[in-house]
Amino acid sequence: MENGTNWELIAKFLNQEASEQESQEVEERIKTNPEYREIIESVKQTWPKNQKNEKMMEFKTDSAWGKVKDKIEQESQHQANKSREQTSPVVRIAFAPLLRIAAAILIIAGLSYAGYKVFVQPGQVNQGMVVANNDLEKTVESVLPDGSTVFLKSNGKIRYHDEESGSRVIQLDGEAFFDVLSNPERPFIVETGQARITVLGTSFSVHNDEASNQVNVFVESGKVLLSDKNMTDQSIILEPGFIGKLTLSELKKEVNRNENYLAWKSGKLVFRETELEKVIDDLNRTYSTHVIHGDTKISNCRFTGTFYNQPVDSVVQVLGTVFNLHIEKTRSEIILSDEGCQ
Repeated sequence: MENGTNWELIAKFLNQEASEQESQEVEERIKTNPEYREIIESVKQTWPKNQKNEKMMEFKTDSAWGKVKDKIEQESQHQANKSREQTSPVVRIAFAPLLRIAAAILIIAGLSYAGYKVFVQPGQVNQGMVVANNDLEKTVESVLPDGSTVFLKSNGKIRYHDEESGSRVIQLDGEAFFDVLSNPERPFIVETGQARITVLGTSFSVHNDEASNQVNVFVESGKVLLSDKNMTDQSIILEPGFIGKLTLSELKKEVNRNENYLAWKSGKLVFRETELEKVIDDLNRTYSTHVIHGDTKISNCRFTGTFYNQPVDSVVQVLGTVFNLHIEKTRSEIILSDEGCQ
């Protein structure tokens, strides 16, 4: 295996994100270096296709890595068979190192392919901690080591132990939806802000709103225990359809009456004679954007419609057409204004 190989460059090249100069560099080495070409071809055949146009992007490292591993092992066996058939010396590829390299490439692929950055932070290797960020403007789905599924909202971050630790404690920044595999002997715990959420097997969302020092937990199925980490006697049990709210001063639960509460995960927005002000609130929550109306006259306009996996700009354009609104877009805001509903 040659020294000094730039694996990040290979990942960029395979994902069609390399510059013209970088692409030429890789192509030249492929032509002149058989070993380098072997590495590229081995990984290229199982490289995930670019899915930038998909409404929901998914990258499952274990699944993709399994495909690469199977492919490399097949090639390894093929090389071994060839070596037994030939009497002259043959070049032997170091497939064991190649497996490790391919794994590294797959993780790099995950950075650009799905925007779901998985990496072990300095100083955490001994603790077996994994940190995952979603830097995209879209929700990203991933499978945790225990088989549970997490949908991480844009700008969200989770930290969890690797599979060997056996721990099912997740630390969350931002908002995420969890579909948890049942395991009574190993409770699934989410910690965020001052809140601790304990489950045995259920599906629920957690939103840590740092701006208001409030943690919201919505239960879709099963039951969860929401408690204050700083006050052990403060806890409530949440059942399906309920939202638990924990602030610095109180812990309470209420029925969720917002049909679009999980629209950021499902991609579906439903409005039924909904006041425009409420529509805007749901857009801001779903897309983590800042849509405002500059004229109070339009706040009582009512809208009926359903959107499936539409970008916020498309939704705003529909509203603008329906209500004949003026739309002004700045770097940080989308401003709607007009004379009001007729």
